[in-house]
Amino acid sequence: MASIEYSLFRAKFIKPLQTSLLHTDLTPRDIFLRALEERTSGELRKGYIWHIGNIQYFSETKGYFAVGRTTNSTIEKFDESTGNFVEEELEKSPYTHCVFDASIGVIGIAKKASV
Repeated sequence: MASIEYSLFRAKFIKPLQTSLLHTDLTPRDIFLRALEERTSGELRKGYIWHIGNIQYFSETKGYFAVGRTTNSTIEKFDESTGNFVEEELEKSPYTHCVFDASIGVIGIAKKASV
């Protein structure tokens, strides 16, 4: 039976002491869940676009999501019809599994070498 090893992280949201004019009274749990629901994507390094997706809830504050990156790579293939070797562009999106508990701000990220 295969096992999954997780690294645990703590997400801590600290609100400023001074409230803004557009004051919204969000708890750290609400901020965590809203940030997750954004399903953000971002290019943190040229050619590597990171994504959050596949969000599922086990309860009101606990759940699962996937995080991964999209990259373009080139694969070398043999084309039977022409008898030539060719290079083909390929988009890859490896991802890993994450579990969370927003009530205490804990995220478990499964270890996966390809990510």
